[in-house]
Order: sequence, then structure tokens, then C-alpha cells
Amino acid sequence: PLLFLGGHSASSFAGGSPGSSLAMAGISSWMSVASSIREGSADDVSTLIGQLNGYFSTRSFVVTSAAPTLADLDLYLAIVAKVSGEELESMVGSSVNTRRWLVQCGATLEELAVAAAKNAEYSKIPASKVPKGLNPKPC
Repeated sequence: PLLFLGGHSASSFAGGSPGSSLAMAGISSWMSVASSIREGSADDVSTLIGQLNGYFSTRSFVVTSAAPTLADLDLYLAIVAKVSGEELESMVGSSVNTRRWLVQCGATLEELAVAAAKNAEYSKIPASKVPKGLNPKPC
């Protein structure tokens, strides 16, 4: 399941829960980071990957949730638009927490692509191709 979090509209904002407000603020902040990565360079991605490893040492996703949020997927797509494959493997190196997050976001996008393909006959929106992130290691 894709989590957007938030759960309230402008008309009910005053009655929104503090947790919901924090989630929305976090999503907005991380999507700003994704925008900066899109406008930046591969060096910016390398710096971010190092910072994310520490960040993910105590959490699974960029915003506290049970599954990737829109912010996670936006940041993932921004990263793999700049670097992927062997270059991304090299940047991630032994950053196990960042690797886990990248793999999870990539798998979530693959699941969404499969669901979109199954529903293609009912939708006028063409299915998009999921960009490759890390090169999976053989087991």
C-alpha cells in the first residue's frame, strides 16, 4: 500500500492531529530535498547517500510510516534519475541502511508498475517504466 499520510483537508486543518501535521510537514520537506537533488549534481547525491545512512539507522522511511510514502518514492526517483547502476552501487558501498531503503523503494515502485499494467485496460494513462536503481547482487 502507498501511504500519502496527512489525512485531512484544508477545511478540517484546525482539527488535524499533531502526528498528521508532522507527517505532512515531513513529506513536504523531503520532497523539497528531492527537488534539490533533481537540480543538483551527482556529487549532491553522493553527499545525501552518506547522510541518509545515518538517518536510516533508526528508521525505515524518510517519514515515520509502515511503508514508503510519496516522499520516499519522490526522493528515490530523484536519486536514480541522477545516478543508477554501478555508479549508484559505488556511492552506496557499505551504507547498509541506505541500501535497504533504496531496495525497498525500488521494490515498491515495481509493485506499483505491475498493478498499473494490470489496470491498463481500464485507464487512459499509459503505464510508465520504473527506472533502475541498484544492481541486485546474486545470492
